[in-house]
Amino acid sequence: MPTEFDYAFAYGGGLNVSVVVRDFIKAPIKGIWCHSEKEVEFLKDIPWHTLLSAFTHRFATRQLRQMLNEDIAPRLPPFEEMPYYIDEHYVRERALNGTGFSDRFNGLRILTVGRLSEQKGIDNAIRIASLLKTDNLRFRWYVVGGGEEEATLRTLIAQCGAGDYFVLLGQNTNPYPFFKQCDIYAQPSRYEAYCITIAEARIFHKPIVCTNFVGAMEQLVDGETGTITPIGDIEAFYNALKALMTTPSLRERYTTALSATSADSTEAAKTAWRKLLAF
Repeated sequence: MPTEFDYAFAYGGGLNVSVVVRDFIKAPIKGIWCHSEKEVEFLKDIPWHTLLSAFTHRFATRQLRQMLNEDIAPRLPPFEEMPYYIDEHYVRERALNGTGFSDRFNGLRILTVGRLSEQKGIDNAIRIASLLKTDNLRFRWYVVGGGEEEATLRTLIAQCGAGDYFVLLGQNTNPYPFFKQCDIYAQPSRYEAYCITIAEARIFHKPIVCTNFVGAMEQLVDGETGTITPIGDIEAFYNALKALMTTPSLRERYTTALSATSADSTEAAKTAWRKLLAF
């Protein structure tokens, strides 16, 4: 017998979670929240209307919502916006409760935070670092995160001769001191959702280079608050990162522009949840 609830919400988790909520949970109100480009691909490969029509409420982040409404669900009630819950105050407080970098390096610190997986493009980051080292720039690129690709990535670091320039720091339950202390934030992902780490870098007003995943344009204005490069284009990412590293005025311009923005989404997230829960 299906379990019965007042509300059921497939909050992320991809296609599998959505099917479980649709088929095995009984509730008069059901919501679905799509947050990844991969979910758009899944929906295109199945009879999407048989999945989405089972939900009384459909949500997505802003840019993905637009894609879904245009490409996937034109015959259904449109997706509504539901952002990630990002609390700037919480993030800043956490940044005060950790140690961050401990190697006393005095050059430029580049930071990436994320799983060591194919999605995050860390292999491309290593290749970019090996190009940057030939430019006689004083830098280190740090990655906070663990994952299934660690052994492969360590081998690639050695093959590229990037051991002095590229550092895998492992998992850390509080990455915020690293965000606060870095000079540049880099996100070379092959795909993303909204990408919370970009929002977290924005909270600390860090100059950002990222690839053009679905959440990039939602958070950054290319050339004004960050640099967005084509996904998988190593040369473009290298050139963008080098420009930031060698041009202090560009870093300062991005920092100044970001200081006039906010990544906080607490009220917008609460509004979306109230709509789902009807209060």
